[in-house]
Amino acid sequence: MKLRNHKQALILTASTMALVVGLPALAQAQDSGSAAGGQTPQVETVIVTGSRIQTATNRAISPVRVIGAEDIRATGLIDIDEVLKQQNQFLPSNGATTNPTLLESHGASTLDMRGLGQNRTLVLVNGQRVTPNGFRNSADVNTIPSALIARVETLTGGAAAVYGADAVAGVTNYILRDRYEGVEVAISGGISEQGDAENYSVGITAGKNFFDDRANIVVHASYADRGDLKRTDRAWALPEVNDAGQFIQTFPTAGGAFTRWANATTAPGGAAAPTFAFGADGTLGTTAGTQAFSQFEAFQNPNDRTNYAVFGNFKLAKWAEFYGRGTYSLINNTSQQVPVRSNGNGAAVLPVTAGGANLITQADVLIQRTNPFLTPAILSILNPTGGTSLFNLNAAGTGPGTDAARFRVAKTLLELGPIRDETERTSHQLVLGVRGELTDTIRYDLSYVTGKSIEEVQRIGWGSWSRFLQATNATTVGGQPACVDPSGGCVPFNLFGPSAASAAAVAWINGNTSELFNKRNRHQDILSLNISGDTTGFFSLPGGPIGWAIGAERREEFGNSVFGPRAFTRDTLHTQGARANLVADFELTEYYGELRLPVLADKAFFKQFDVEAAGRWSDHSRSGDYDTWKLGVNWAVNDTLRLRGSKQTVVRGPNIGEFFGAAVEAPITGTGRPTDYCSDPARFNVPTSLCQALGAPSTPGYIPVVGTGLPLIDNAVAVQGGGEAIKPESGETYTYGFVLTPQFVPGLSIVVDYYNIQIDDAIGSITPIQLMDSCYLVLQDPNSALCRKITRDSNGRVVKFDQRDTNLTLLKTSGIDFSIYYNAKLPEALPGDRINISFQGGTVDSFVRLLFPADNLFDCAGDFGGGACSDAGTGIRAIPAFRSNLAVAWTDGPLTIRGAWRYQGQVDALIKRVPEPQWRNVAPNLNAVQHIDAWDYFDLGFSYRINDNLRIGGTVINVFDKDPPILGSAQQDANTLPNQYDIIGRRYAINLVWKM
Repeated sequence: MKLRNHKQALILTASTMALVVGLPALAQAQDSGSAAGGQTPQVETVIVTGSRIQTATNRAISPVRVIGAEDIRATGLIDIDEVLKQQNQFLPSNGATTNPTLLESHGASTLDMRGLGQNRTLVLVNGQRVTPNGFRNSADVNTIPSALIARVETLTGGAAAVYGADAVAGVTNYILRDRYEGVEVAISGGISEQGDAENYSVGITAGKNFFDDRANIVVHASYADRGDLKRTDRAWALPEVNDAGQFIQTFPTAGGAFTRWANATTAPGGAAAPTFAFGADGTLGTTAGTQAFSQFEAFQNPNDRTNYAVFGNFKLAKWAEFYGRGTYSLINNTSQQVPVRSNGNGAAVLPVTAGGANLITQADVLIQRTNPFLTPAILSILNPTGGTSLFNLNAAGTGPGTDAARFRVAKTLLELGPIRDETERTSHQLVLGVRGELTDTIRYDLSYVTGKSIEEVQRIGWGSWSRFLQATNATTVGGQPACVDPSGGCVPFNLFGPSAASAAAVAWINGNTSELFNKRNRHQDILSLNISGDTTGFFSLPGGPIGWAIGAERREEFGNSVFGPRAFTRDTLHTQGARANLVADFELTEYYGELRLPVLADKAFFKQFDVEAAGRWSDHSRSGDYDTWKLGVNWAVNDTLRLRGSKQTVVRGPNIGEFFGAAVEAPITGTGRPTDYCSDPARFNVPTSLCQALGAPSTPGYIPVVGTGLPLIDNAVAVQGGGEAIKPESGETYTYGFVLTPQFVPGLSIVVDYYNIQIDDAIGSITPIQLMDSCYLVLQDPNSALCRKITRDSNGRVVKFDQRDTNLTLLKTSGIDFSIYYNAKLPEALPGDRINISFQGGTVDSFVRLLFPADNLFDCAGDFGGGACSDAGTGIRAIPAFRSNLAVAWTDGPLTIRGAWRYQGQVDALIKRVPEPQWRNVAPNLNAVQHIDAWDYFDLGFSYRINDNLRIGGTVINVFDKDPPILGSAQQDANTLPNQYDIIGRRYAINLVWKM
């Protein structure tokens, strides 16, 4: 970790410890009748996340952080994933403020523990897997009814030996209230100070006991709605910062620029002058200009969800308690992007040639001399009196003539509206089980879980490329506008000027949107048996009886994806690659066991000394069999100090998306475009022989370079998907820590844990930028596998990258988590009854992603950027070396006032692993923003218990209305990092809980 980040951690920790040192005076006045007042607290024996053995809570080896229902309500946030993402263990993932350019999330809210990927974070509900919504095993936590959450337990450091694959980074276990009597209504809502970004939720829960309390049924229904927020709604978001020598990502204006092919010329750093163009107000001229992303982007996508749940349990006898859970959710989400452009990509329209051969396919539109939308002013340019007519083709555009001309058109089709993905996702899960006590010391749990997630995406505003060409090829028939080819009911489209086309023409070009859909289906079945107990009455070690658990699990996964016909033919104006349907499945059979050995107890320096071991054997139908194991120690030195540590192996087999994902072509646009180093080998210190061996032209400079700008590859595609040659990834995790509960300060506990996670053969993909950098700047070997993933056409232009999943070399992260809690009764001299202080946080000492053995280790801890610091689907992100949350709650009778300080450490722009001048647009000398200061947010809230049945609360989030940092055009998504910094501003939330 960088020294400056150590200083941040030390300063903040020292400040808190200074506060703690002053707490004994408060502690002397604690209630002697409470656990916080010095009495020995009651130790409960329960199933703790991280083990299947019933364990006293003070003997758990795995580090688990707990967030209770009151803590969740106090944040003022409705979406539970937003609450968890404030914790230092999580890095950005899909959610409410997912960048609008990442449409594939479709409104799902997922978790990414330690930044190792959604597919390595296991989500459980009451200890059982949640049905994933995606092919890469990510789970949408919006499907979990938040009003039923009693607490959330987060285990970090891996738990594959206990829970199986996917628990590589850790586990998030949502504990729901599955036994309740009475009726409860929960209402919450929020709105920004500017009157937007509104959200609200309403939920009702009812439960009833039967048969002398041996049976209970709970039913629940809730609805939540989240409003949208556009980038234009925030003044700070409108200016766009231009990186040195780089271009702000822009689009052609709605007026359009028209350049006839015959006079398209190029010069180094130049562009062809349009034959004619329209300004934003429709004025005819020779320049149209461009417009930035900002007016079209969404900061928060609108989303609504409905959740239903029913729980039931019936205790027939001590040996048989039947239980069940059924959940259903319906989620609707709208994701929005920039309207389509007639050039079919987001780059500036530049004629790029090599020896006269066109290298970039632009919008090639045929305009007839008889086009009814040509005004006299336009005709005077195309067919000047006394001059040479520009109509040089026949009407069919196939040869010389005087009837038509072919033009390249740069135009944003505002008439078609923004590109939208309308998503409807239904998820349901059914749990049926029986559990009980076979003897006084042996328990069992047999369960069957089945679940399905169905996602239907309707794509709107994409347009039809073939219909666009047909409709713009207009003529006059009988004095009325008509299409030269009237088939299919063609309606002529007026290209000339902003929003000049008729509604009928727009509707015809958009075509049948029902042909543009994607339907995904995920199905999961799990049958499991767990038996646990201890050796009481048979055998005991000096520390007590041996605890044990054994079990077996059978899991079957199925997924299929179906695309509409226009997605297959790629007949859209919106850039997209080829799509393919998918049908895939696999089965997994696992056997596991655990032991807890209480070696010593009640000895000098050994209040308790336990050794814990676990093992799991897995048989994957596609990737074979493998095993994982865990070894841990829990050493309570005395009542004040407890030490703990564990080592685990983790193995994760490929999921459906990684193994079977059909290869699809995705266009590379915006900040994802790499540099073609072969356009100027000397500048980038790349051997010319390497370029020629890989098919680049022998004469450099075939891509124009403007000023200090970089020759970015345009109109290339990335082939994405799975690979059946992928093998399971494996690794090791270590956690070491201590729990300090000083007896001289009752109510105080300090928890510190170190974690180290290393994954070998990590499954992932290599971005086009990483492929170009690795091939041309690092390996420089034309025979290397990575260089062979880059395809050039016969002219030497890069046209395709193989970005399919593969086994990378290494993924590793390490750091420290800490939690400091203090709960005390206030002395009579001070106002109020109690004070509760919680200070949680952690460091990231290292975050390394090694793509291939010859690659240089590149540590992202304390940095922000893309490439090695990013993960699929997250784009550019920051990995602060230190994050923390401090919450102080003061209680006086029925009133509680809570203040919170959320801190995110400073980060620097990504530092490249190769020296200048082998840099691309993330180089320090090119970045407009090279450093983001530490960022602080403050929240203030209250809760008031009106009576035993009614409680209200409110929260002001981001009290000081702090704006997020603004980043350069090549460094950011949506002008900032919307998943990590507050883009809404000060907002107000209120909640009410009424029990009847």
